[in-house]
Amino acid sequence: MIDWNWKIGEAIERIKTRYDFIGRKTGVPFLAIVYPPEVDRAFLREWHIQIEALAPAIEGKFVNIVDITQHVITDLGIDTVATVLSDPDNAENAKTDIGRMWIEEVKNAVREAGSSSGGRPVITVEGITALFPAAGPFMLMQSLWNDEQASLDCPIIVPIPGTITGPRNYRFLGRFDELMYRGDLL
Repeated sequence: MIDWNWKIGEAIERIKTRYDFIGRKTGVPFLAIVYPPEVDRAFLREWHIQIEALAPAIEGKFVNIVDITQHVITDLGIDTVATVLSDPDNAENAKTDIGRMWIEEVKNAVREAGSSSGGRPVITVEGITALFPAAGPFMLMQSLWNDEQASLDCPIIVPIPGTITGPRNYRFLGRFDELMYRGDLL
């Protein structure tokens, strides 16, 4: 079993002591924390406890991707989504389109979370597994950076269930490798 608690401690320490410098070497205030998928609930529960303990100096904001993806699917209609995704001629395009819709909604939620703050905000984008297989952490972070960079003035924490495979690489859900070329990786 991999000890993931130290990653939470390290991330909290960076937030407390290096708030303005998280991810700045690469120009993006992202901090991705990769942890074993089997401890997802325990990891997120402990993360909430630790980030909320920083109040009032640090204001923890949470963007729940599960809620966002469920809302988009409800708007489209589950039958429509299932029909489109099951069509072998259209499945890949449909997956990409749904991923883009989800990411647009996540970006809106991040923008809203960052704009309504009384203190020093830290935004956690959690439940990233809900994007799979239509999108992943790389696509989300790249889209946030491309479209929202002017408004990303606080740390964005991205918990990623997976494994570290290199100095700047991780394997999301044990399925596919992604490069973390912007932001910090723990």
